[in-house]
Amino acid sequence: MKYGYFDSDNSFSITTPKTPRHWYNYIFNDNYIGCVSQVAFGESFCQDSMGRRIPLVVGRQLYVVDIDAREYWTANGLPIAQRYDLFETNHKPGITTITTERSGIKVIFRIYLHASEHGEIWDVEVINTSPIARKLRVIPHAATDIDGPYTIQTYNTGMAWFDSPSNTIILKSAWKFGGPDLHEVYGFMCGSVSPDGYDTRKNAFVGVYGTAMQPEALDEDLACRNTECLGEKFCAALQNTFSIKPNEVKHFRYVIGCVNSPEEIPASAEAMLSTTPEAAEKRGAAALGGVKISTPNEALNSLANTWLKYQTVLGARWARVRHNGYRDIVSDCDCLATFNPELSWQCIKRILTYQYSNGYAPRTFKDGAICDNNFADCAVGIPMAVYNAVCELGNPALLEEEVAFNDGTTASVYEHCKRAMDFLWNFKGLHGLIKIWGGDWNDCMNSAGLEGKGSSVWLSLAWCYANKLFGELAAMLGKTDDAAQSKARGEEFAATINDVAWDGEYYVCAYKDDGSVLGSHTNVEGKIFLIPQLWSIISGVVTPERLPKVLNTIDVALHDEAGTLVSKPGYSCVDNSIGIMGTKPAGVHENGGIYLHTMAWKLATDAILGRSSKLYESLQLTIPVTDFGEEHMREPYIMCNSVFGKETGYRYKTPGQSWRSASGQWLLKSLINFVFGLKPTMVGLRIEPCMPEQWDGASIEKQFRGSVYTITYKHTGAKKLIVNGNPIEGYIVPVAKCGEQISVVCEF
Repeated sequence: MKYGYFDSDNSFSITTPKTPRHWYNYIFNDNYIGCVSQVAFGESFCQDSMGRRIPLVVGRQLYVVDIDAREYWTANGLPIAQRYDLFETNHKPGITTITTERSGIKVIFRIYLHASEHGEIWDVEVINTSPIARKLRVIPHAATDIDGPYTIQTYNTGMAWFDSPSNTIILKSAWKFGGPDLHEVYGFMCGSVSPDGYDTRKNAFVGVYGTAMQPEALDEDLACRNTECLGEKFCAALQNTFSIKPNEVKHFRYVIGCVNSPEEIPASAEAMLSTTPEAAEKRGAAALGGVKISTPNEALNSLANTWLKYQTVLGARWARVRHNGYRDIVSDCDCLATFNPELSWQCIKRILTYQYSNGYAPRTFKDGAICDNNFADCAVGIPMAVYNAVCELGNPALLEEEVAFNDGTTASVYEHCKRAMDFLWNFKGLHGLIKIWGGDWNDCMNSAGLEGKGSSVWLSLAWCYANKLFGELAAMLGKTDDAAQSKARGEEFAATINDVAWDGEYYVCAYKDDGSVLGSHTNVEGKIFLIPQLWSIISGVVTPERLPKVLNTIDVALHDEAGTLVSKPGYSCVDNSIGIMGTKPAGVHENGGIYLHTMAWKLATDAILGRSSKLYESLQLTIPVTDFGEEHMREPYIMCNSVFGKETGYRYKTPGQSWRSASGQWLLKSLINFVFGLKPTMVGLRIEPCMPEQWDGASIEKQFRGSVYTITYKHTGAKKLIVNGNPIEGYIVPVAKCGEQISVVCEF
């Protein structure tokens, strides 16, 4: 690979500071998240249970000063133009390590978190690789917006100072955090070694006209200026000066955190200062077990066995990072259950507490409030996630656990699912389909149904799929009336969809409030949408005679050499009756781009239909570990949300944003549940794969209800399972005793 390589532990090492764009890692606990690129670029913030946030770190620099040579540089790669004798950044779950060497000084800079504290840890090793003793200075510097962002003529009203008894920088500000009222909060920065200098005032350290890459204090003095701050923009910088012999190693650990009172600083600081990089690595890997694949594609193995899991855990805990999207978390919990159902169940119960008691689920919760945003689709994923987690855990009694709604009333998890299904069943608009309201999965159609008449074909199809699973949940608890009603509703609604949503060659996308259609051959722009076609297959609603036409739409009409288009052709201008789709250039994201979330759905549909050749093609176009992906800026170790379409010119085939997407989560689910064909049932593990013929052998290790199943796949043309050396009838491997090792050969 051009810019780096996968290590043996599936971490990814980047060998140049100048990748095509910043290649990020995310480090997080339940209270704090940090975005860290290969040069330590990125922001971090604290968050409370309602999404109220404090932007603690908005920039990182670690300066190294050679006092005798009268020069300084950064040990984290910014600015990227500076010369290094060695540069390497290693991203792994829970920690990023940047190693640089210049002028005989090697620095290892690790960035990671404590298990629960609101803050981050910077672990620094300095090694003298030169033959002479050196006099050096290290200065960690954090830009912060704990006092609010700086804009022209903005008042900054906080206070910052250095507390000599504790050798700690203290940043005093005010936020609504942990509750609805404004109150004092305290940022802090301290180190394992007492500093000999500090700065808290940005205009003193960076300077009025300087930059973080070239601060005025270092240009002029090669040192901090020991400043305090009142009514100006904060910064946090500490200084340690020392002599170092040849081959000697000096070790420093710095922390920057946030608490509600100054009395809490010592305990929080001590907790973080005592946290080792090894502990952070162990914690980052702790939630990533459960399943391990082996295929001829080693890069895919690294991706699936580590990074897709990590992306899924991030999503289930932090949604799309910038906001706490309800449907995002629910969907990610569904995917999380494939390898960590225990954590998935805990995350499901947490997100259920934001659901309304009438069954409706809000769009987001952030900044201390539940934000509805008029999205009807958020509730449809609840039965999907609950069903997958319960089947993985094999315990229907979980459905009877009591969980609160957002008004404080409580009901069983089952009742949460039932009310979600009932709400959507009764929330119908034009043609008897479920209302689109302020957008469905495609949140760029945010104006199509605001009057309460427009309807969504995808949401109606997704309801049919969720309803099947809900019927099975009802049967688990012996609720025969609910199960029968679910079956009758499903048959009725499938008939309705096939009656009113078929355009002759494919399914339409939606109906607007005025009755006009989106995704029809009658449209000039936005003639075809991919998602209704895929979900007509996933839901089982498509009829056998229509399936070939749907597949022709997917394979031919929406085909692009970079993937399958999410819609075609893209909208060229704003249409207020649709929404913000037209604000994006044609070929960008939902407006005619290649959305990798939907590509992961296509992978599932190819497997459902047994289309192994199409599945292989879909996989090659979805994963970022090909020459195509690397050449066009994508990180090889994580999934992005989309790839730009042809209409974008020079941006064609280049990626959208990485990490903050469901593409990785659903790719993992599609691989485990559909490609490898592992689907949990109450009586055992169903195995019905669809694998590329190009794979000469594959295997998967799956932890299932306390036992380990090792499954080897063989292309023989037969369809049979051999369990511990003995053929069995059917495709379900019975539940083993806890602790057993189960060997399965799957011939297909």
